[in-house]
Amino acid sequence: MRHFRLSFFSLWILAFGAALHGCSSDNGADSATDSGAGDTAQGDSSAGDSAPPDAGPADTAPADANAADATPDDGGGPADAGSADSGPTDAQPGDTSPPIRDISRCDDTVELKCLLPFPSNHWTKTDKSTETGLRVDIPKDAAPWNVDNAPALPPDLASLDGFSHATPIMFHLGQATLTGVAGQNNIEKSLEKDHPTVLFDPSTGARVPHWVEMDRVVTEDKRRIIFIRPAARLKNAARYIVAVRGMKKADGSPASPYDLFRIFRDNAPTARFGVEERRPRYELMFVELEKAGIPRKDLQLAWDFTTQSKRNATSRMAFIRDDALAKGTADGPQYEIASVEKDYSPQISVFIRGAYTVPLYVNSGKAGATFAGMLDAQGNPQAKGTMTAPFYLMIPRKLAETGGKAGVLQYGHGLLGDGRAELGDKKGNYLQEIANETGMIVAATDWKGMSREDYDAIVGNALFDSAGFSIIPDRLHQGVLNSALLIKALHGKLGADREVTLDGKIQIDPANTHFYGNSQGSIVGGAYVAMSKDIRRAVLGVGGSGFSWMLTRSTNFKPFFDIMKLRYQDAVDHQLLIAIFQMLWSRAESAGYDAHITGDPITPDTPVKQVLVQYGLGDVQVTNLVTHQFARAANLTQLTPNNGDIFGLQTAAGPVRNGIVDFNFRVDSPPETNIASSTDNKVHGNVRETATSKKQIIRFLTTGEIAAACDGPCDPL
Repeated sequence: MRHFRLSFFSLWILAFGAALHGCSSDNGADSATDSGAGDTAQGDSSAGDSAPPDAGPADTAPADANAADATPDDGGGPADAGSADSGPTDAQPGDTSPPIRDISRCDDTVELKCLLPFPSNHWTKTDKSTETGLRVDIPKDAAPWNVDNAPALPPDLASLDGFSHATPIMFHLGQATLTGVAGQNNIEKSLEKDHPTVLFDPSTGARVPHWVEMDRVVTEDKRRIIFIRPAARLKNAARYIVAVRGMKKADGSPASPYDLFRIFRDNAPTARFGVEERRPRYELMFVELEKAGIPRKDLQLAWDFTTQSKRNATSRMAFIRDDALAKGTADGPQYEIASVEKDYSPQISVFIRGAYTVPLYVNSGKAGATFAGMLDAQGNPQAKGTMTAPFYLMIPRKLAETGGKAGVLQYGHGLLGDGRAELGDKKGNYLQEIANETGMIVAATDWKGMSREDYDAIVGNALFDSAGFSIIPDRLHQGVLNSALLIKALHGKLGADREVTLDGKIQIDPANTHFYGNSQGSIVGGAYVAMSKDIRRAVLGVGGSGFSWMLTRSTNFKPFFDIMKLRYQDAVDHQLLIAIFQMLWSRAESAGYDAHITGDPITPDTPVKQVLVQYGLGDVQVTNLVTHQFARAANLTQLTPNNGDIFGLQTAAGPVRNGIVDFNFRVDSPPETNIASSTDNKVHGNVRETATSKKQIIRFLTTGEIAAACDGPCDPL
């Protein structure tokens, strides 16, 4: 990740919101680098960047997603859930009183918030057309509402056939402490027979290792939710049961279950609305729990949820890739070179800027675009018009001098950056050194959806109105596709252009095409590498799987939370919003693809890849926890010697084909809670600059071997 500057628009939002709601914010951001080439969109018959005729404005949710028909959550405990038999009340014409919120479908086995526990099959409905037999069905009244009495529910949730395996698992149990539960440093404890929390697959009885943590974002002890963090990737299209028993209060006495769960557990009679319709599902679950050795009488809470299918998570990305390739030609996309700068730096001979034309699968070429109006009856995005995307190429001196066959190293930029910013200036940088040593042409473009030009749209449409969150994952699909098509251009006419080949001196070798991304470039890059049919090896630096796991832990995201606080003033709602966001985010970041890179590819004709992950211990921008999670999902080997074994990974001295390597800069450990460190310890940026890191990357890219580059554990200091 990298620091960034709040734009004028975003600062205006902060200031205006503070004036309205009496809140304050600390911008706390550094400057950003210059942006690169812009992009435009063209319709089928005319130029311009407007949305297709049948698509609405890119940042507008369906009418029912913005209707003011509910009261805001007062931030209290059980008040959010309300009485079990409450129903909607229509406002009369001219009535300015707050609308009544329909809480009749609240889960109520946890009364702190309507959605809790989460994720849960309570928020699904039967749908025989999906692989799981389910479809996510969360009513708008169940979601967090902002200060304007509007729901924060992205409309595309209904397209999911289950929950992302990276969706945070959360619950609340009054006055419960974490006495006796596994933490992030003793995960193996979670598999003990009498562990207070159990996460298991009822079809096999297999328990999932995990750790448990208390939310520290919420400052009021009695309202803090509890997270269960799996330490193994959950299977796709699988049902899981969560069981809680034996959790204690601070005085050592058992924490009490909420009333409705006690009614289900004890099979107690009740006149509460809707209970009898739900009782059979609980009875089945209690039987499954007894079979797993968890007595019904001991339970304080239990629920089940189903993960989304592999196809549901990846099919949109796979479809637009295949559709765009089918619509294209063997020569690749049309392009135009804007500038050629020779004798660029000590390592780079030629720096080229330009733009290329790609099919448009979202409803605008501008920031804020979504799939609204672009999906066919099967839910596949349809191309309507085109857009142009910027590209940047660096030809290293070594290659320019020797000529011959050249590999391609595609680079993925960091948080809300652009393809130009991280390629370095005329003084050179780590990436230019790697390019020169490997003799590879570096290529880059923007991650549309999470690039510099998307910043204001993200603030205004995804955070200020969280129902508009789809602008991030939807447009990220386009950004990932653009990256794939840049490689097609380099394997076609662009790669044969005299400016690129230095008048025929260089010939690009399509079989020698690789990827390198850091931070966001690694997190989004995981999805890209998994979908690419051209990338062979990938270096993923200081990244991981699951934005939702890292947001509150990252020093980068404080400005975004300051904005969110203006609109959603209850910190419990922030955690629920992050969980909802992840359900859609997983379609366009590593969380949905991490298990499909080194094996089990997203489609049979997608090649598996080799992966090297590098990270620094104590990273406060991207927590090591998500890096470890990615490594487990991708079945990586931890190279030895190391600075400490990672739970769930095999170790080997190397060389290995797929591996993870840690670097220890001897910094203080960040908080072992879900809050961010107060300062940046520089670990995040230091890894890529380390000589041994670059040496290891160069060997991997040129030979496919991941080998030790340090004398002992990597300790650059």
